[in-house]
Amino acid sequence: MLRKKTCSSVAISIVILFISLCLTISVSAQPNPKNVYTGNLAKRPLAYAPGRFVVKFAESVAENEAEEIVRSIGARIKRRAYKKTFRVLTAPRGQEMKMVRALRKNSRVLYAEPDYLAYADFVPNDEYYRPYQWNLDNTDPDYTTDPNFRGIQMEDAWDINPGGDPSVIVAVLDTGIAYEDFGSFCLAPDLAGTSFVSGYDFVNGDSHPNDDNGHGTHVAGTIAQNTDNEMGAAGIAFNVSLMPVKVLNADGQGYLSDIAEAIRWAADHEADVINMSLSASLGNRTLRNAVDYAYSKGVLIVASSGNSSGSLPQYPANYADVIAVGATTYNNQLAYYSNRGNELCAPGGTDREDLNGDGRMDMILQQTFDLNTREVCNFGYWFGAGTSMAAPHVSGLAALMLSVDSTLTNEDVKTILQDTADEVEPACGHGVINAYEALWTVANSDNPPSVKIKYPLEGEFVSGKIRVKIDATDHNDAAGALTVEWNVDGGAWKPTTYNSVPGLYESEEWDTSEVIDGQHFINARATDSAGNKTVVSNSVLMNNVNDPPVVSFTYTCSGLMCDFDASGSYDPDGTIQNYDWSFGDGTQSEPGSGATVSHTYAEAGTYTVSITVIDDGDASNFYSEDIPVNEGPPTMHIGDLDASSRRMFGRFWEAKITFTLHDSWHEPVADAWVYGLFSDGSSLFQCSTNANGKCSVYGYQYWLKCLTFTVTDIWHDSLVYDPAQNQDPDGDSDGTNITVCRP
Repeated sequence: MLRKKTCSSVAISIVILFISLCLTISVSAQPNPKNVYTGNLAKRPLAYAPGRFVVKFAESVAENEAEEIVRSIGARIKRRAYKKTFRVLTAPRGQEMKMVRALRKNSRVLYAEPDYLAYADFVPNDEYYRPYQWNLDNTDPDYTTDPNFRGIQMEDAWDINPGGDPSVIVAVLDTGIAYEDFGSFCLAPDLAGTSFVSGYDFVNGDSHPNDDNGHGTHVAGTIAQNTDNEMGAAGIAFNVSLMPVKVLNADGQGYLSDIAEAIRWAADHEADVINMSLSASLGNRTLRNAVDYAYSKGVLIVASSGNSSGSLPQYPANYADVIAVGATTYNNQLAYYSNRGNELCAPGGTDREDLNGDGRMDMILQQTFDLNTREVCNFGYWFGAGTSMAAPHVSGLAALMLSVDSTLTNEDVKTILQDTADEVEPACGHGVINAYEALWTVANSDNPPSVKIKYPLEGEFVSGKIRVKIDATDHNDAAGALTVEWNVDGGAWKPTTYNSVPGLYESEEWDTSEVIDGQHFINARATDSAGNKTVVSNSVLMNNVNDPPVVSFTYTCSGLMCDFDASGSYDPDGTIQNYDWSFGDGTQSEPGSGATVSHTYAEAGTYTVSITVIDDGDASNFYSEDIPVNEGPPTMHIGDLDASSRRMFGRFWEAKITFTLHDSWHEPVADAWVYGLFSDGSSLFQCSTNANGKCSVYGYQYWLKCLTFTVTDIWHDSLVYDPAQNQDPDGDSDGTNITVCRP
């Protein structure tokens, strides 16, 4: 019997988020006998074991000859069968068929073939799997006789990979999960065998993200409910690890800021997949940036599209880097409540309580605690409907795919899910996910090679004779087994040779002067043993006509001695070899002297200094400039004179005079002493300038309202004070005298 508990709208709103379980019904008694199986699995195509095949040699082949034949193709003998009737060989993954074909050409081989796989037909013995979990594999004739309506075909998928691997982590961003016995919280009995990694509670700010709403536990069950344990319901990827991350409170409410922070946290804590069975009517930059961050780190992000019957998914499902999941019914029709514009769909069910009058439900069944009373330790099996229920189907399937091939990128997983989905209607985008087709594609895929041109690089200047270097690898072909070729501007493909460095292929020497100077395209192509090809291209600049260097110089003079610096010169297509100076007074530097030189003139005057720069291709360029040379020692002067005042107490006040010293090149002068007097006749004042050429003196007065300070002298060990050069850019003094008054 069924005891029904109905809530017409268990709506969980999140400030601007809306998540729904819609209708929930608790199953309290066993509806059918355990371990009932009422249908046959669909016939599967043959599949062979990766990295393994079988060979039968002719009777006259001796043991050492057999071993030599095996070594010659790069394989090795794993074991000899009973009475040596055949041998089992091992090979690099993806090389099996190539080696089988090679052996079949050998006259000493009677036959060679893959080691085909046989499967135990896995049907979970969980007590409510039949008939309630139609969403996983719908073969119950009371639901449908149409073979196209088989849920997501999990039974065939489990035969390829039964439950996944604990190394794959799915972060569930939700109301938490009933994952531990802690305080007043309890572990859900049907999650006792599920693997969990540490999570975080962003609602309460602690490391115990327990569920106090029930929604998150239901979602987590679809992904990884303990399965084949003669208890309750089954999960999709029941061997993967779940990361509980609480972003919604007991009422299902939360903040986008918490969700954004949780996305980043999950990405930084090695989550492979993030499931968000939640949606918001609006997004913001904080959430978008978090999604971009997680996706850039390789995380696959899945979110429910929302239950508002809208024309577009809500947020975060609306973002391009998130898989937007809509909900379908038992017969693959879009649920009336589901938003449109989805990337994929998965079973979510409707609120039809009894399809055929016999208790069968068009909803998703999983264990959680009482959704009406929120008693966190009162567990039962509850039906739920909504896009919240659909999203974890996609996350669980993605986790299985990554368990089969951990090298898949998030983009790879997304593409395979799209390409293998069952087309239903435009509102579901690519269609309803098909677990069997997706896993079969991953397990038997032979992806094209990965290719990169190592030299010349994109935008590089190229001249003379070079060897094109290409980095090419393939998931299935062993190192050196690829056919790697190159050409220029789409010409005939030329071969390369495999280098001792793994994955590196190198062309014969090529004279780049065969093409005119300017932009050209170096193309590389790699072809694997299955005929898959990858072509890449780098744009390079041929430069066999040598361009002259670009040249200039700067100078500083101290009296008759000048320093010249041409280190800012450069050669656009090579390197500078020589700097030849002419100082304008009839003298020159030694040939090939450096970029910086010093020269002392005999007398003051204006001189035309020139430099010729020669590059490594013997191209040269010339530059000259007239420079003034002054006789005598260099000078210094006041570059700025400033004053300020402040009241101390009563009529008593302080005057502050600040000096800035410059040399004749207007650079700050350090370690100079400035001397001067205030107009009230107080004693001589002095200060020493710092690295910025500044120092200050202070005077104090009671009776007088204003004071004037006069600079009397400035001393430096190598510079001469020239008061005629004194300046005051802000105009509050004449450069030598400045007046300051009581504030």
